[in-house]
Amino acid sequence: MIAWGREPDVLVRLAQGQRLGTLFLPQPKSLVSRKRWIGFSTQATGSISVDDGASAAMKRGGCSLLAIGVRDVTGEFGKGDIISVLDSSGNEIARGLSNYNAAQVKMIRGCHSDRIEQILGQCPYQEVIHRDNLTVL
Repeated sequence: MIAWGREPDVLVRLAQGQRLGTLFLPQPKSLVSRKRWIGFSTQATGSISVDDGASAAMKRGGCSLLAIGVRDVTGEFGKGDIISVLDSSGNEIARGLSNYNAAQVKMIRGCHSDRIEQILGQCPYQEVIHRDNLTVL
């Protein structure tokens, strides 16, 4: 609570429930520093547009981003770069560390995870962005 300290009996009146200042409530869940860094501390180097199913899964279920949900890739980024995740309307809904570079994501977009090795010749990750490396905005 922030209130004017020169107000007469301000502490007593606040304790009685009078509205004399501004009340700041704690956030129900705080971000760990890694997720805060991913989401807010640096610029994204590229972006990935996702379908509505992938968008909903990330927002509600805290799920990883799989290749099957990727619709478009913009910009040049490498493995480990922070990228923006855009919904079908172009709104940024998340940021995360990419497990693949932009060219690889373009090749595997829209595909099931079990086809990644067939397409790329290797499959080091099932996810384009793992949920542990994803911050939903």
